[in-house]
Amino acid sequence: MQEGHEAPVCLEVGSAWGFDKTMKKYLLALDDVSSETREQIVRETLEQFHPMFRALPWYLFGNDFDPAAADGPPRVWWCPSGLLSMLPLHAATSFPHEGRDFVPGPEIKIARAYGARDTWKPDASARQRITGSSCLLDTMASSYTPTIRSLVWAREVRDAEPAADPAQDPRMMLVASNSDSGLESLPGTQGVRTHLQKLLSPNRLTLLTGRDATVRRVTREFHHHDAAHFDCHSLRDPDDPWRSGLSLHDRPLTVEDLIERRVDRLDFAYLAACATALTDEQVPDEMITLTAALHYTGCPHVIGTLTPSTDRSTARVTRSLYSSLVREDGLLDPTDCARLLHAAVGAERARMPDRPSAWSPFIHIGI
Repeated sequence: MQEGHEAPVCLEVGSAWGFDKTMKKYLLALDDVSSETREQIVRETLEQFHPMFRALPWYLFGNDFDPAAADGPPRVWWCPSGLLSMLPLHAATSFPHEGRDFVPGPEIKIARAYGARDTWKPDASARQRITGSSCLLDTMASSYTPTIRSLVWAREVRDAEPAADPAQDPRMMLVASNSDSGLESLPGTQGVRTHLQKLLSPNRLTLLTGRDATVRRVTREFHHHDAAHFDCHSLRDPDDPWRSGLSLHDRPLTVEDLIERRVDRLDFAYLAACATALTDEQVPDEMITLTAALHYTGCPHVIGTLTPSTDRSTARVTRSLYSSLVREDGLLDPTDCARLLHAAVGAERARMPDRPSAWSPFIHIGI
């Protein structure tokens, strides 16, 4: 879906070119966070998909669309199905070949859909811009939605909401990893915590760590906070995606825990753990993820990761995002968080352009 349009555009990706083989290789590589082999496979996968989608911005926004002249990148919402839902489509990129062989995938087909043009051909100027486009991040600010209906519902709820109660002081809950959890330490966690403590006054920040970070306490605090940030490990259950969760002091906070309750006050959540938005390979269309669960239960803005990410890159992207999200008056305003995340990810890409695992995982889900 594109900004300002209610009807989705349907895209078809054929499977004859070896899609299943590419995805199997990609998914097997995700578990090795720091391996150079994994980085190479991620690069190859993103590059495989780039030719399919590089013309999409001009199809959506017209032949005159110029990313360099636009007043900020236009927004689009991805609603992928099947194994495509496991890919960071927003980060499809063409990397320098450096003498290696590369065979791109075929271009996508634009299926007929309400609101879509049945026929479209780029003119000379559009073809030139398309040829020069090396990454979708340069042309569009992407969001994702588990289903079209959930996005429509979230927008309806937003539009029907009464004005904010001035007597209700906005608060954030920060759930941080503890050094005695028995899991690998996350040094970046302390930096993010310190950063948030500088940006937000003590009366607007609730810190839960160690014995305070229990499932019961966290789920209770959802109803007293407008924003939540989880800086901890995630645990994926390959046999039961409903039991995948965030590592807390007593036990994981699972998808099942989240889906069973409403979080109507929560406007923003950031799950800064590995693969919190990655659906299950066996049932990808069901979108059973931690980020989707929070979105389904009432949170209009959720940020998560589609793949494992390094601690340092996650900390840099997170600090950059919150520096923009928190206003001068000390209030966190998530209204434009999709574009602000886009900018933070772009900064990390500029820092490490040949290591997509540092910047491709982060996605925004919601309105």
